Order: sequence, then structure tokens, then C-alpha cells
Amino acid sequence: MKRFLIIFVVLVAVAAFGYWLYLQSGMLVEVATVRQGTIRAFIEERAKTRLPEIHEITMPLTGRIMPIELEEGDQVKSGQQVAQMDDDDLETDLKASDAQVNQFVEVVKSINLAVEAAQEQINASLAKFEYEEREYERVSELAEKKAISESDLGASELAQFESRVDHRTDVLTWRSIQAIQTAMLIAKINSEDERLRDQRDLNRSVIKTPVSGTVLKRHVSNEKVMQAGEVLLELGEMDKLEVEAEVLTQQAVEIEVGDAVEIEGPTVGDAKINGKVTKIYPQGFTKVSSLGVEEQRVLVIIQFEKPLLEIEKELNKKLGIDYRLRVSIITEERDDTLIVPRTSLFRDLNNNWSLFVVRNGKAMKTEVDTGLMNDFEVEILKGIESRDQVILAPDSELTDQARVEIEE
Repeated sequence: MKRFLIIFVVLVAVAAFGYWLYLQSGMLVEVATVRQGTIRAFIEERAKTRLPEIHEITMPLTGRIMPIELEEGDQVKSGQQVAQMDDDDLETDLKASDAQVNQFVEVVKSINLAVEAAQEQINASLAKFEYEEREYERVSELAEKKAISESDLGASELAQFESRVDHRTDVLTWRSIQAIQTAMLIAKINSEDERLRDQRDLNRSVIKTPVSGTVLKRHVSNEKVMQAGEVLLELGEMDKLEVEAEVLTQQAVEIEVGDAVEIEGPTVGDAKINGKVTKIYPQGFTKVSSLGVEEQRVLVIIQFEKPLLEIEKELNKKLGIDYRLRVSIITEERDDTLIVPRTSLFRDLNNNWSLFVVRNGKAMKTEVDTGLMNDFEVEILKGIESRDQVILAPDSELTDQARVEIEE
């Protein structure tokens, strides 16, 4: 019995000593030191590369396209021939219209001569009419004086009438020839226009690119008949490569043109590429997320700060269109401010931002005023000082002034 009592006393003493050690050691916690530095508020989003414009090389007119030798990735220069139409029919049309123009030229020359002849005939008949009219006036005066016979007066009057009719006939003939001349001139102009159209179509059968760039897609490789407007090639100016991100509209309102952007992702490896926001589309759109939730998003366009060739040289990688990236759009930045890890913050019972500061081995619950905040860090405006140690991800059972032990 005595031996049992001794054992019981020893066990109680050991338990009391263990509990005392537990009280002295406190809860094991991980801490971070409050630092003073720069914090950024940013919006992180998936993105992809794109070109602002893709140039389509199309069939200029209906016809047969010859085989296209260019392939995807080939470089072309502005004005370079990229395709050729079968131009046999076009050359035939041009020769026919050219011959028609030459015919009209000869016809117009003949008509011009006829107009000149008719004009001379008018001048002659007018002179004759004027002469007969003067002669009739002279004979009429003599007839009044009974110096000539009535038959001479009648002959003079008849000659004057016939000369008038002849002159009017010549004028009508001249006008008719002029009308034919006008019609032939119009027909000549129309035939010349047709020849110009045929010449233009023949010239357009040699298809050239209006821009320098890279062949993105070849729609046709073999010879075939195609309609006007059908796409042959797609070209892009790769030096104008940019990035587009679909940003939630509630976040997009914080973005401004000119905001700095950090571009990263598996496409570019471990590197971070600098860019800036160049455009925010005025109209949003609805997109269903992977969870089936409808979201309102808007396109934000980002431009690389450096030329593409320089970026590719630094990365030792070739970038293309629709390559997947991630962007961090920096909406605000502050220097020389107190910063703590975001995991150190929590909402207390009054819904105020709080954290635990370790002082003299105890966790001191401290309310703080926050400023900028991102996924990793928070700006603290009031409540703590630089070099303070704050507890990371505090346990829900941790209470104010509880003893803690910092994890090494």
C-alpha cells in the first residue's frame, strides 16, 4: 500500500511538471518579419498572344488559280508576287478589246472627215443661198420698174427657194453626221474603258502582297477554279505581336491605359517580360467559366516593351500567335511602406483586420489598417512597426497574449 502511494505521488508530480513545461513552452508558430519596401496591387489573368490584324490575300476576280508555292512560315515583302492566276482568257479579252478600240479609232477618223466635208458643203450652200437672195432682191426691184419680165422674176425666186432648201438640207446632213460622230466617240470611250478593265484584270492576275510579313496559313496549294473574294493566304506582321487578356469587368475598371504589365508563363520559361496596357475594349462579353458560371469579361490589349526580335533573342525562343501566357497588370504601386504576408491577416469578431505580433514570447492580437493588397502581401498603414514579427496562418485556437514558441 505504501509502495502504491509512492508511485501515485511520483506520477502526479511528473504530470504537473509536464503541464508546467507545456505552459512555459507555448504553441509552436511560424513568423515573418515586417519589412519596409515596395508593394504592388495587380490583376493576374490568363492571356494569349495575337496580332492586331491578319491580312487576307484573296482572289481578285473569278478564275483559275495556279499552284501556290509559298508555305506557312515563309517571309514575304511588300509588293512581292505571292500567287498567279491563269491569264490565257484575260489576254484574249484584252486583245479583243484592243482590236475593238482600234476599229473605233478608224471609224471616228472617217466620221471626222465626213463632218468636215459636211461643214464645207454647208458653207458652200450658204454662200449660194446668200447670192440667190441678193439676186432675187435685185430682180424684184427691176420687176417693179417693169425692167424685166415676170418669168425672169419667177426664175430668180425659184433659184432663191431652191438654194434655201439646199442649205437647210446640208445643215440637217451635217447634224446627222455629228450625231453619228458623237455616238461613235461614246462607243470609242466605252471600248477604251473596257480595254482598261481588261488590262486591269490582266494586271491583277499577278497577285501581290500589300504588306511585308509571314505566311500564317495557306488555304490553296493546287490549281483550282475559285470565285472572286475567296481567301488564298493569310499574312501577319509578326513584329506587331501583342497580348490579349480577358479580364473580369469588375477588375477592369481599375486598369488604365499605360499600366505596367509583367508577362510570364510556360511559353516564356522562367523569364518575366515587361509590357504595358495599350487598349481596353469599350464593350464586354459574357463567358462561361470552367465551373459553369457566367462571367462578364472585357478584352485588355498589352504591348511588349521591347521589340519582338530582341525578346526572342533573350529567351532563345520563337513566339507565335495564340501562345498561352499569364499577365500581372499592375494597377497601383507604393514605395517605402510596411508590408506583411497576406497569410498573417485575419478578420476578428468585429470584422476588423487583425494579426498576431510576437512580443516577449507572447502572441499579441493587434488590429491594423490595411492599404494595397495583392495575393501575397498587404500594406499596413497603422498598427505595427518595421521589424515586428507577425505570426503566419495563426491557428484558430490561438488567443491574445498566449505564450508561443517561434519555429526555427
